[in-house]
Amino acid sequence: MLFSPKATPTSTAQPLETLVAQTIAAQETLSAGSSAVVKLTQIAANTPTRTLTATASPTATFLPPTPTLFFLTPTPIPAIPPTFVPIPPIPPNPPPPPVPPEPPTVPCNWAQYIKDVTVPDGTTFSPGTKFTKIWRLRNIGSCVWTAGYSLVFTSGDRMQSTDQVPLSGIVHPGESMDVAVDLIAPASAGHYRGYWMLRDPYGRVFGIGNYAQKAFWVDIMVSTSDQDEYDFTANMCKATWRNSTQNLPCPGNSSDPKGSVLLLQGAQLENGEYRNVPTLWTRPQQIVDGWIIGVYPIYTVKQDDLFIADIGCLSNSTGCNVVFYLDFIIKGQPSKNLGIWQEFYDGKITRVEVDLSSIKDASVQFILSVKNQGSPTSANAFWSSPLIQQVIPLFSLIR
Repeated sequence: MLFSPKATPTSTAQPLETLVAQTIAAQETLSAGSSAVVKLTQIAANTPTRTLTATASPTATFLPPTPTLFFLTPTPIPAIPPTFVPIPPIPPNPPPPPVPPEPPTVPCNWAQYIKDVTVPDGTTFSPGTKFTKIWRLRNIGSCVWTAGYSLVFTSGDRMQSTDQVPLSGIVHPGESMDVAVDLIAPASAGHYRGYWMLRDPYGRVFGIGNYAQKAFWVDIMVSTSDQDEYDFTANMCKATWRNSTQNLPCPGNSSDPKGSVLLLQGAQLENGEYRNVPTLWTRPQQIVDGWIIGVYPIYTVKQDDLFIADIGCLSNSTGCNVVFYLDFIIKGQPSKNLGIWQEFYDGKITRVEVDLSSIKDASVQFILSVKNQGSPTSANAFWSSPLIQQVIPLFSLIR
């Protein structure tokens, strides 16, 4: 018996649900993202359903072939090699700038000696002569000198002075001042020196020198009077000095517009000569026709007395035009003149010799006067070594 085997259809077709599930799984693995998933879904939706009729079995159903799925592989991004930027080394900290040295500290109290305005060292006085010593000092400290500062005696010969003299003004650092003290020459002949310094309001004493510890001084000689000679320079401050209206101090101040008298131990004269002898510097009052007048103590004129002096203008006194007078006065009588000399700044000096025999045995006061007739500031008149000397006539010696 022949049997006709019944054909068994084989089919690899898968259900649509399975395809959808695979599509969803593929979507999750695609690196291309959502665009590929959409395309696959459209393919699956448009695929027609075909029924396969098998010869052996009219009921056999044929499913469509499984669609080929295309998976997009993402293009790998090439690795970027790391770039190493060299970091420059950190420079070391620069050295700190040099610190300038601190300026030296200037002491509060410090003086500088400039010069002797009056009474240079070695000035000779007669015993008991009153005089005024004046120093010119500069404030080189950092504090202001006020009226609370004083000139003070520290050692040596006091010469009948006071212990202290208050300063007369205010002196700022860098400024100068003349400080003065009144003194009296000792009664005995000899060499005398007194030392002086400054004192501040707190009692601190200071002076001159590198450490403000040195004193400045007054230095004089005292000689007994020669019976045969009267020295007008040694007795300068025994005289009364005045201008036409008021008395003047002795010694005076070389810049005083009221006029002044000063003792010079040496002087440069208008003829270029330097005289290393005591000289009276007489400055009339600084006005046109200004005067300076010195009235000396009583002197008894002796037989054969002679007044001697050299007169003229000091060096560098261009415009000097002055008139010198020698007068005397006897108590209770008007003054009388012994001589008048006019001097110009012409490079010449005048020798004066006056015979006093006409007033021998008289007790008189001699008067030295100078009147200005030119430039007031140039009226620097001098009397070089003014003396009264006994000059014995030659015929007296012969007899």
